[in-house]
Formats: sequence, C-alpha cells, structure tokens
Amino acid sequence: MLFSPGMRERARGALLARLRGMSAMARQRLENWHAAEPGPATESALLADIMTASARIEFDVLEMGPAAGRVADHARAAVADLLAAMARVRAGAPWASVLRRLDGGERHIAAIAAPRRGDRFRFRSRSVRQATQGLRNGARVAAGVLAASVIWYVTAWPSGIGFIAYVVLVYGLLATREVPVLASAAFARGAVWCAVVAAVYVLLIVPMVTAPEMLAFCLLVPMVVGGLAARTPRLANHAFSFNMFLPVLIGPSNAGRYDESAFLNGTMAFLAAVFFAGAMFRLVLPFRPDEHLRRTIGWAERRLPGLATGRSVPSARTWLMTNAESMVRAVRTGRGVREELLFAYFAAHMAVMVQGLCVIEIREVMAGGALPVPVARRLAAFLRAWTRNPARAAALVPALLRRAEMRAPAGEDLAAALRAIMLHDRSGGVSGR
Repeated sequence: MLFSPGMRERARGALLARLRGMSAMARQRLENWHAAEPGPATESALLADIMTASARIEFDVLEMGPAAGRVADHARAAVADLLAAMARVRAGAPWASVLRRLDGGERHIAAIAAPRRGDRFRFRSRSVRQATQGLRNGARVAAGVLAASVIWYVTAWPSGIGFIAYVVLVYGLLATREVPVLASAAFARGAVWCAVVAAVYVLLIVPMVTAPEMLAFCLLVPMVVGGLAARTPRLANHAFSFNMFLPVLIGPSNAGRYDESAFLNGTMAFLAAVFFAGAMFRLVLPFRPDEHLRRTIGWAERRLPGLATGRSVPSARTWLMTNAESMVRAVRTGRGVREELLFAYFAAHMAVMVQGLCVIEIREVMAGGALPVPVARRLAAFLRAWTRNPARAAALVPALLRRAEMRAPAGEDLAAALRAIMLHDRSGGVSGR
C-alpha cells in the first residue's frame, strides 16, 4: 500500500465497473432472449463473459486487502444471480421471475459500492473433486518419473538427479493447469526464455555486480516483465515457468563464485525436464477433447437423481456456479472438436443445469413448509418417478399444474420449474445416457 496509494479504491472501482457492465449487458441480452430463443453459440458467449468476470473477483479482492470485508461474497452472489436469470430464461419462466434475479444481483452490487457495518452475508462455494483427472495425472507422473530414472541409469548423466527433480517439479506445476498438455507448450516457451535471460545475467551482468542493491536493480527489469506477463491471460503459462525458475537458474550468492559449467549443466537438465514432461503428457493417456466433453456431461447427468431424492441438496447458487465453470472449461478446451458437436454438448449441459436448478427450487419450496401437505407429497412422488421413468413422471405434471396452488401468482415459478424439467428427456442427448 505504501508504493501503490489508492490501490484499494481503484480495485473496488474496477470490480464495480466490471459487475455493473456485465449486469447491464446480461439484462439486455436476456430481454432479447425472452422474445426469441438464442442459439448455443450466443448462450456460450454470454456464459463465458459472466465467468470471466467471476474469475477476476479474486484478484480485485486481493488488491483491496483486509478492508474488502464481504466484497467477494457479494460479488460471487451477483454472478450467481446472473446465472440464475439466464437459467430461468432458458426454462421459460415468466419475465417477472427473471427480473427478480437480476434485481437481486443489483442489490449485491450496491452492497459492494456502499458496505454496511456488521454485514454477515456469506456466499458458500464448493470446489469439485476431479477424481478421474487426478488419477490420469498420477499415472502420467509415475510413468514420467520411471522413464526419467531409466534415462539417468542408462546414461549415467552427472546432472541426472537434478533432471529427475525438475521432472517431478514440472509435472506438479503442469498438473495444476486446466489441461496440462495444452499448457505444456506455452510453459516450454517460457522456460526457453527463462534460460536465455538467466544465461545473459549469469555470464554478463552478475559478474560485474558488487552490491546487493545493484543486483536487485538489475533483476528489476525481467521480474517486472514477468509480472506483467502473468497478468495477461495469453501469456500466463509463459510467465508461469519464467517467474518460477529465473531466480533458481541465476542463483546469486554472496559467498560463492559462479561455475559456468555447473550453470550450463543445471540449465540443460531444466530444459530437458520441461520438454520431457510435455512429451509424456502427450504420450501417456493423451488428452482428447471429445472424451472430456462426454465425461463432463456424464458427470452432470449423474448428479441429477441425487438432487431429486438425496438428503443433502446443494444450494441453487452452488449448482449454477459449478456447472457454469464446467461448461466454460469444456468449451474452452474443446477447440479441436467440430463446432456443431461442441455446441450440441453445450446445449445438453445447459439443459441439465436448468433441470437441476428447477429440481433444487422445487426441493427448497417443499422444505419451506409453505405448500399444503397433499401438494408436497405429489411433488415428492413426481421427483421419485422422474429419476426412474421420465415418461411416467410426465403423466403426473398436468394434475400438478391444475392445482390451485400452481395457478396462483406465487406458484408461477413452481409451475415453470415443472414444465422445464420435462422439457428435455435426461436419457437422450449427445451423451447417450
């Protein structure tokens, strides 16, 4: 804060401007969609914009520091309300219901602009455990470490142990990426630039430096460039390897002398490990975008029966945020898939997300105790039948819609949820389930 006066205010202003702009754009687009149904490409574009704004929340809150308070919770709730409005339009809900969600998002944005003392609002989120991806990465790491050990054993390379250590480290870093095989190419390019810059400093600049202050001044240029690259999405993976390993390769020491041969051997081991890990990610259980899309839609469909009949039901906001992140990730990593197939998967996943939201809303209304007992029992029977035989469940919908409670204004959302659930057959679609 000492060297960046006004950073907190600028971060809050940037967050508010981003959320207000996204809310206004979503309101305009959803109003158009309510009159004419959009295509998957249009829905995908809006969803990507919303989730991009969501991804920037964490950085703005970090810049605000401890004074942020409940800003992150309100910002994520505003994003979740935009997703809920989008899902309600997709479900064919009345425009008044969509407006309530949009207005709810505006209230959360207003809470960020004018923080209230004693605000205890919390937005609870839950990360998804990707067990299949974890097992695949574990198999890749095991195969890579064994292969690196064989190379060291066969060649008796003096820097072999360093090579193995770098292989393990690079595997661990790439495994944190969304798709390691796609990130490995940019990571390798950043590693090459890191080696080149480190060689310039080790061979030319550091030997001439005699004071720590001058060393810090000389390192200022590459570290600032690396920091700026890290804030650029297109260069994030380049900067990941550059910033991580540049100080390691330079390795300044007050009480030692530089050994150029040791630097060259260490740098060779580092570059060999980076390219080796990238090759192993491509050879061992290679990533296939179409398979990833099938796993994603299958994961979403398998969760639907639990929403209808399970004891523990996630909140509507958690369900929407989780599925929206999953859909955006699938579209982003499925660039090699034919466009019509990609958008078919997206439309199927969007239908599952809407169905899940409607099921959660029905369960919440049932748990609230506002419905008459006979209606609540009929709804419970409908949900049980829907998980086993959607065709049989469809026969129960007309009787439910004829109930007076459904025709009342308060029951409009419930009626829209029932219609949206039966709009798509879960057993069909591109996943083949």
